Amino acid sequence: MNTILKICAAVMVSLAALALAAAPREASPQEVSRLFAENASGHPRLFLRDYRTLEESRKTATGSAMTGRILHDAGKMLGYPVVERRMTGNQMLSVSRNILYRINTLAIAYRLSGDRRYADKAVAEMRNAAAFPDWNPQHFLDVAELTLAMAFGYDWLYDLLDENDRQLFEQAIIEKGILPSYGEPRYNWWVKGTNNWNQVCHAGMTAGALAVFERNPELAAKTIARAVNCLPPAMRASYYPKGAYPEGPVYWSYGSEFNVALLAMLESALGTDFGLASMPGFSETGDYVLAVRAPSGRSFSYADSVPFIGVDFAQVWLPKRFNRPDWMSAWAQQELLNAGARRNADVSKGGPRMLPLAMIFFSDYRKTDREPPKSYFSGADAAVPVAMFRSDWSDDAAYLGVKAGSPSWAHGHMDAGSFVYEVDGVRWAADLGQDNYDKFLARGMTLWNSAQESDRWKIFRFGPLSHNILMIDGQLQQAANKAEITGCTENSAVVDLSPVYAGQAKNLTRSFRLLPDRSVEISDRIEGAKPGAVVRWQMLIQGSDAEIQKRNLLLANGEKRLLIEVDSPQPGKWSITDTKELEAEWDAPNPGCRMIAFEQAVPADGSLAYTVRLKPQPARAWQPGEPVTLGMKRQPREERVLSALPLKPGRTVRTTVKPIRKYGADSAWKSCGVGIHRDARNQFLFSFCESPASGGSRRFLELKQRKNGQWESVAGIRPVECRSNFNWKYGEEYVMELAVSAAALTGTLKSPDGGKLAEITIPVVSDEAVNSGNTLLFSSGIEAAFTGTGLP
Repeated sequence: MNTILKICAAVMVSLAALALAAAPREASPQEVSRLFAENASGHPRLFLRDYRTLEESRKTATGSAMTGRILHDAGKMLGYPVVERRMTGNQMLSVSRNILYRINTLAIAYRLSGDRRYADKAVAEMRNAAAFPDWNPQHFLDVAELTLAMAFGYDWLYDLLDENDRQLFEQAIIEKGILPSYGEPRYNWWVKGTNNWNQVCHAGMTAGALAVFERNPELAAKTIARAVNCLPPAMRASYYPKGAYPEGPVYWSYGSEFNVALLAMLESALGTDFGLASMPGFSETGDYVLAVRAPSGRSFSYADSVPFIGVDFAQVWLPKRFNRPDWMSAWAQQELLNAGARRNADVSKGGPRMLPLAMIFFSDYRKTDREPPKSYFSGADAAVPVAMFRSDWSDDAAYLGVKAGSPSWAHGHMDAGSFVYEVDGVRWAADLGQDNYDKFLARGMTLWNSAQESDRWKIFRFGPLSHNILMIDGQLQQAANKAEITGCTENSAVVDLSPVYAGQAKNLTRSFRLLPDRSVEISDRIEGAKPGAVVRWQMLIQGSDAEIQKRNLLLANGEKRLLIEVDSPQPGKWSITDTKELEAEWDAPNPGCRMIAFEQAVPADGSLAYTVRLKPQPARAWQPGEPVTLGMKRQPREERVLSALPLKPGRTVRTTVKPIRKYGADSAWKSCGVGIHRDARNQFLFSFCESPASGGSRRFLELKQRKNGQWESVAGIRPVECRSNFNWKYGEEYVMELAVSAAALTGTLKSPDGGKLAEITIPVVSDEAVNSGNTLLFSSGIEAAFTGTGLP
């Protein structure tokens, strides 16, 4: 017995030691002051100590690309007036973010180029911000981001500032940035909060304190120690135990960019992060980022997220900090190159404000042999448990994302038990993600109240009506309760939904399995429900056609098809509802979206068990000449890949096109036409184009390549002419021909009687051109009819 007790005691001591090893240490103002004296003399001290780091980073492929983007954007900023202080409701966050974008970009552009104009423009922005009456402490994110901007500019341009500017900026950072964080408690709840506000606000306050430390050492040391001691609860809530972010992938980017900024500044200025990087789950969060991006490039867009997420500062810093080059996937590397190559005509309203900081941390990335696992589980103890599965790591793989958790979590939706599913590049089961907050706040809606009867659940994208969940007699889930993932394997997950359906059923579980044939099984088990209650199994589809076939339902998206089978002892029926019928006047439009649902009644014993199978079907072969109309669903972009018409050098594809009408925002580019499709990121397109209204809605023809996701000319393509000023018209028919040869690609536009109207030729000088693949018909913002498509 004594031996057993000794063993147990030893185990407990070991566990305690591990817990201590993983926990950051407390920081005192005295220790912060000592570390500052030992490490932080002089400038720069934020993010780096020597500007030669930028030159080393610039030698990498990603660094070279990003340098071009930074200098381009900075050049644009020289012609803009300083950012005005404008309130939107109770906040000015867009103002703070734009200033942060400008100062980060301009200061780094100066250090990369030596061009004093960039520094002078940054100083002008800082003087303007310093003159604001306040930085809006009632919405402290505004203060935090603006303080970081001012601190970065002060630190990186310190040697250029005269004494008046130094004092002006020091005073502004302290009086309008740091001191308000010790003001009214109702505005400073974030100090000990557990969501992204904690990460963002402490990063901003720490930046300010480190930058102007000498001006008020006692206040600065206290502020830095406060951040070190108050960040761990937010990091635990955000990453424990395996790195999954409870607020979804978009807010992972927001919170994590500022979290890593805080750690990077502590390390550069004080020589330590006080053990914060060792917080459980933080060193694994890169695995979550890989998993949450599906094969199609779309994200598992749960909570207030968006369908597509790009690369950011955190995704650059984390692989270097934890020596995980596999986190910098080939996709992420290409996205960084694409981001660096982007040349936006107008950056006056802002941009990726933290991305310029990636210049400090770029590496010469190498391909790794380590393939990520095909499944990811957040861990049962995660604040919002999620699980993700894929059949493989190809672009056409099957992907299943599963969500549990509570609707009441920050940025949460009423979506416990929801899922997304895609295969062969089609997102069959969709999640719309976030909606614009400002319009709801302007109406006085209680957007940030997660109580059971909150207005939040009346918003289509946030409430239950848009999510792939169960509904019993049309009732809401219990917003305050939490669903758990009680079991997870390499291809399956079990979600206990009983708490969120309290009062509707005694026990309710939903089980998911991704099978070897890439199909998915979803099994629901309900006990203790009201006899006769109507159970509604629902799934949101976007851009797909649906056809009821008795107990089954067939989805079609171009040539791709998905059969949905219901195996249940109870009779039931399918319905297909356009989301317009479910939306309120305040909701954003959701073009092309419909809710499919299967309803059945709970039997007399109160128990119901059934399984729904999502089964990919052989693609329906498109036949040459068969008509195709795109844009009727009003999707942002529609494509039809015609595998029956392969293209290669020596072949020409011809189609008759009628641009019928345009749709969507006047601010968006619009196009339609024919092209070569190698994969979703590599295409060559011959297009009818129309510029946004701000550009005069000018119409022209264009022949251009999309290479590795980049819509610009790249090495290997040398355009002699990629546009024609032919002014095409809606409602008229044209014949488009795309001819492929080993030497060139030629787009020709003809009238129906064969007369040539325009022609564009691009010589091919390298094998890098996308000059083989399948025929592609596409439309973006234009309803267009294609007939007679074939190889003449």
